[in-house]
Amino acid sequence: MEPHFPAAPSPPPHAVRPTPVSWAILAANLAMFGWVESHGSSTDTATLIRFGALERDLVWSGQWWRLLSAAFLHAGLFHLAANMVFGIPWCRQIERFFGSARFASLYVLGALGASALSLLGPASVSVGASGALFGVIGAALALHRRALGSWRAFIANRGSQQVLLNLLILAVIGTVVPIDQFAHAGGLATGAAWGWIATRPSPRRSWPWVALTAAVAVAVALALRPRP
Repeated sequence: MEPHFPAAPSPPPHAVRPTPVSWAILAANLAMFGWVESHGSSTDTATLIRFGALERDLVWSGQWWRLLSAAFLHAGLFHLAANMVFGIPWCRQIERFFGSARFASLYVLGALGASALSLLGPASVSVGASGALFGVIGAALALHRRALGSWRAFIANRGSQQVLLNLLILAVIGTVVPIDQFAHAGGLATGAAWGWIATRPSPRRSWPWVALTAAVAVAVALALRPRP
């Protein structure tokens, strides 16, 4: 879904934490790629659809699980390598900071938000981990903003500028090559909201998490509803 990804953020102080979920995500994507290739070609649209690509008519017919399965499929080796090489370092840094259980919830919500907005956008067959990975980057940006203390400092920060510039370049590239911009936007927004809630100061109440979960649920419900 994208030709490249920006570099991973700097490690937090407690970077010694293990990252089992990130490695599991890598293993699952590699295993799925090998499984698809053993039954056809990962560059063949029909094969990808057979193994769980996001295709709206099939989703609307009741195959809702495609909202998640599509996040573990890739259209060719380059697509897989781009997402894994540039995306897994992001995952590991964020998992180290928030812990494995919370990171897993971020990744799943990011994937769902990405798939839901993709289905609400123009008709297309979509695969790839980039929507969920954009959710991870959204959480990283929210964490970075909290650490800097103000939006002015965030915008003036070189690290923020580099990541935002890379995202802008990717969006421009997406106007001429087949990139699911809606999936990227859905994942980024979901992840940013998750990160903002996860890093809010005390006292921490539960209603923001309920609101975020409800918002993703509404987006998924709208995406599952058949339209003309």
